Amino acid sequence: MRIFLSGLIIVLGSAAALAQGARRAIVWSGDPGCGFKSRSLDKLDTIRCGTIPTDRGPVSIITYDGVTLAAAFLKEEDRFVAGVHIKNDTDGVIGFDSDRWGAAHFASRENFAKREKPLLAETSIPSRDLVRRMASGTRLENSLGDFMSDMHVEGETREIRRSDGTKYRTTVIVPDKNAAVTEERVGKNRTEISGREQRDLRDNALTAKYVRAGDSVKGLVYFRRVDIAEFVVYSMNVADVTFVFMVPWPSK
Repeated sequence: MRIFLSGLIIVLGSAAALAQGARRAIVWSGDPGCGFKSRSLDKLDTIRCGTIPTDRGPVSIITYDGVTLAAAFLKEEDRFVAGVHIKNDTDGVIGFDSDRWGAAHFASRENFAKREKPLLAETSIPSRDLVRRMASGTRLENSLGDFMSDMHVEGETREIRRSDGTKYRTTVIVPDKNAAVTEERVGKNRTEISGREQRDLRDNALTAKYVRAGDSVKGLVYFRRVDIAEFVVYSMNVADVTFVFMVPWPSK
């Protein structure tokens, strides 16, 4: 436990966790009583951990003092995604800011246990930033497509009149109209697809900042992916407690 605690201190002391000002933490584990629990916590009898199996993988759950946080973690091509559900069974409003939730990426579980520094420790990627990047990328692709279509040329036979009134035929180089039409169609499709992806991202992202008493919120939170990291520690601050999930990502 001492080695594990030392590794956890590194995580909670990282820039990602310090940004939350977190000092009270609970670490999820397969044990119903959860793993590490900081000494500053009260109402220890309310702490519970659990797992719900689903078709897309397990959902890890931590409950403390009327607040339940359930999280499932997925790997996408260029990022990690946390699907999160927060339920508030208290009598008051609880606040959180998923933009300040953190992820510490380690090369392996052993590196974490040996108190080595993470390969990367930073906060989540706000969904608004992802939407801006997608829109900017689409505009750039369309601009490059237009530029490349302008480089497509073809020969066109034209009749030229000489000064003496006689005519002759010659071939001149002109823009390829078919290439321009094709790129216009491709660009339109690209913009439509990107627009749908941006709407899906906005609709599914966790953008709420609080949960009313007796209510719940859910959504997706995005983190950068580090390909060589096989062990990631996620820290999610809700109210005044940081819920910690340790997720192995073994390389294939």
